[in-house]
Amino acid sequence: MRSSIQFLLTLLAVVALALLLRYIEQETGQFIVRLVALAGIWIVASASLNLVNGTLGILSLGHSGFMLLGGYVVTILMTPHVAKLRVIQAPIGLGLVSPWVLDVNLNWLTTNQHLQFIICLALGGVVAAAVGFLVGAPAFRLRGDYLAIVTFAFGEIIRIVLEALSRISNGPLGYSGIPTLAKGLWWTWGTAGITIFVIAQLCKSSFGRALKAIREDETAAESMGINLFRHKILALVISAFFAGVAGGLYASWLAAITPGTYTFSLTFLFLVAIGFGGLGSITGAVLGALVITFLPELLRSLEGQQVIFGQTVQIFGLRQVILSLILVLTMIFYRRGLMGYSEFHWEWFTSRQFKALFLGRRAQVLRSEELAQDAWLRRSEQAPEPKQEA
Repeated sequence: MRSSIQFLLTLLAVVALALLLRYIEQETGQFIVRLVALAGIWIVASASLNLVNGTLGILSLGHSGFMLLGGYVVTILMTPHVAKLRVIQAPIGLGLVSPWVLDVNLNWLTTNQHLQFIICLALGGVVAAAVGFLVGAPAFRLRGDYLAIVTFAFGEIIRIVLEALSRISNGPLGYSGIPTLAKGLWWTWGTAGITIFVIAQLCKSSFGRALKAIREDETAAESMGINLFRHKILALVISAFFAGVAGGLYASWLAAITPGTYTFSLTFLFLVAIGFGGLGSITGAVLGALVITFLPELLRSLEGQQVIFGQTVQIFGLRQVILSLILVLTMIFYRRGLMGYSEFHWEWFTSRQFKALFLGRRAQVLRSEELAQDAWLRRSEQAPEPKQEA
């Protein structure tokens, strides 16, 4: 009975979210729509990074490299022939792009652009996952934080290599004219929903419990019969797959791509998201992704000209300073992020903590109002009566 009620509540929440997205897409401006679409992409990237950094407990710093691979796969397969031809005919790009790149597309399979986009996203994820296996295979044979060093180097090397392989990537110039399907909310938030569902089911399975055991104590997990290498490499492959999908969505969202689009600053952004929301919590990853998307825009006005003590000054980079300060304060007071290892569930609303938090505060407000009213009545009773004139 309880599970059926929770399923019904989840279904109602999904329907409410769909109605909200439809309202945003039809009733708000293009800027808001693009920003909400970007939030969906960041949810995919943050949730996938959290699988390795949070659930498995091993630091990975190459997420932007996997996104770069997925972005270029989607770009080469989806960019129309005419747009590629403009690149090769441009004076600065003459002879850079190989002719075979112009003919790479999925028109032989289907002419439906939406179906092509689904296939391209999947292929981008597969390529990123394959490279993730090649990166993680030697690193996971070692102990310690070697994966962080290897993945950081991978993220920088793959960007430099793609800049050098100008016949495929068009060098630092990149490509433009990518179909902008990812600007639609249904693509980004639909992919985010699939990502959350898949990773949540993995975390609830025996595979997820094994990852958590490895996070707590590798030696104890190995003594229990858990294959450390297999579980670690599989977690990295899954994380890289969804990172490639997020990279493809981001390329479509931008409608252009260069190797410099996917720098380490993206990886740092997602580290902030999962560090703020909660390492090892999918709910925390979603919460952190929303914060890193909308909070910088809310703080954008602070970087304009401000009047301080009668002087007009302009402070650049103030948004990044505030984001870093929020992360530092979160790490001080919530060492594992706001959510920690916990996840959202409907039983929250019937728990003692929820009642104490919300109902208790309401009781305090009502009590303070009663005390204020009693004090006013006492003052009115003690006030001297006005003298009557003869």
